[in-house]
Amino acid sequence: MKIKRFIRHIGRKANQLVNQTLTEMPIFDQPYYSDITEARIQHLKSLGLPLAGKSVIDVGCGIGRLSVFFTELGCKVFCVDGRLENIQKLRKLYPSCKSAVVDLETHQILEYGDFDIVFCYGLLYHLSDPFGFLKNAYKICNEMMIIETCITDVDIPVLCLVEENQNNATQALRPIGCRPSPSYVTTCLKLCGFKYVYTPIKLPEHIQFQYKRINDFSYQKNGNLIRDIFIASNKEIENSKLRHC
Repeated sequence: MKIKRFIRHIGRKANQLVNQTLTEMPIFDQPYYSDITEARIQHLKSLGLPLAGKSVIDVGCGIGRLSVFFTELGCKVFCVDGRLENIQKLRKLYPSCKSAVVDLETHQILEYGDFDIVFCYGLLYHLSDPFGFLKNAYKICNEMMIIETCITDVDIPVLCLVEENQNNATQALRPIGCRPSPSYVTTCLKLCGFKYVYTPIKLPEHIQFQYKRINDFSYQKNGNLIRDIFIASNKEIENSKLRHC
C-alpha cells in the first residue's frame, strides 16, 4: 500500500510540474502552437523558394519563432507585431533581431520602407479588413508575398467576420477578425497588383491543413480551424511544388 501511495504521489507531482511548466511557458511555445510552427517551418523548407539573403518583413510575428527560418537563410529580418508584450518577448529571445510594434490595420507599416519578401503567416484572419492590409503590404513588397491564413471553405470570394478575444496575445487587437475564402485572398492579391498567385500543391503535415474541401461555407472541420497558403509575385515562379491560382 505504501508503494502504491508513493506512486500516486509521484504521479501527482509530475502532473503539477507539467501544468506549471505549461503555465509559465510563452503561449506561442505551448504544444498547440509549437506543433503548427514546426509544421510550417518544415513545409517552407520543402518548397525551395528563392529566399536566401533577402530582406524580409515578418508581419504579425508573435514572439518571432517563424523568423528563425529566415535568419538561418542569411536574410535580414524585420519583425512587427501589434502587441507590445510579444515584441518585448521577441527582443529577449532574439536581441539581434530588428523589431517594432506596428498596428497592421493602419498605414503605419508604410513607414518602414520596402522589403524583398513580405511574410504573413497567421495574421490575415485576425484582421477585419484584410484587403486593406494587403494593399499596404503590396506597396512595400519588392518581390514576393507569402501568406498563410485560416479560411472559409467556399469557392466564391467571401469574407466571413468572426469574434476575436482581445485579451489573448495570439489574437487580434480588436474584437473582429475574419475567415476569407481562398478565392477572396487570391482576388485581393491580384487586385493589389500581383501578376502571379500560387498555392502549394502539398500543404503542411498538420491537421489544420489536412482536410477535404467540399464548398460548404465552413471554417472548421471536425472542430479544427482550416488553413491555406498563398504565394504572390510580380515575376513568374518556376517551381513544380506550386500551382497557379
